[in-house]
Amino acid sequence: MSINHVRGRAGGFAQRRFNHRRRAWRLRFWWTFPLVAVLPIAIELPIALFTHAPHRGFWTGLGLGAGLAAALVLFDSPPAHVERWRSGADGEKSTARTLRPLLSRGWTLFNDIPTGHGNIDHVLVGPPGIFMLESKRLAGRARVEASGLVIRWHEDPDDGYENDSIAGRARGAAFELHSRIDWPGASPWVQAVVVLWAAFDQRPVERDKVAWVRGDQLVAVLGERPIRFTGDVLRRLTSQTGKAVAKLRRDNQASSPPH
Repeated sequence: MSINHVRGRAGGFAQRRFNHRRRAWRLRFWWTFPLVAVLPIAIELPIALFTHAPHRGFWTGLGLGAGLAAALVLFDSPPAHVERWRSGADGEKSTARTLRPLLSRGWTLFNDIPTGHGNIDHVLVGPPGIFMLESKRLAGRARVEASGLVIRWHEDPDDGYENDSIAGRARGAAFELHSRIDWPGASPWVQAVVVLWAAFDQRPVERDKVAWVRGDQLVAVLGERPIRFTGDVLRRLTSQTGKAVAKLRRDNQASSPPH
């Protein structure tokens, strides 16, 4: 894979959000970490004092080890609304990794592009055209229905939730990029794709101008798209897309507050 075919770091926006929120959570609850570390030591220390001398080192070490392990686990276990940002970053990194076979064949990937209302996870340019990729790592079983994305829990298939906003955001991001590409005549359409890192048993689905694809099927699905651009035209398409991405970065990095 040539480095020239990758721009930007996958998951950067979500990772920064996660780091910022985890740091704020740790500062709020700093006092719980030493408390959790001390409790096992407080339990094991009397046992060590009243046991036979040869065993005191074992009980003392057990208390210290258990206390340190408990504190470390808690230290890296923020609440769900914080953890979801790390999960989001992991999903974007998984998408970038799985696209390597296409990049080695001349496709170009732009990662983590800021917009006025969040970010575009990935923009991919290749012979079939331009794709705006939204990566989602989700627990539970996923299904695309007329109402949107439906998630059902493995433990209780009758329970879960529905999300009707992912498709709208993906379409909006694709259209925003499409409107910024300078191209003679009508700008090439940008296909919105939601990449699901989840238990998604449906075949790839395309509904209301949004394609839904399981992460491990992404390369095969994109590779089967009909070729529309080659040679100099493809290079010009990649260049103009890169300029549109760069303008999005400049416009929104200048106006966005630090996270």
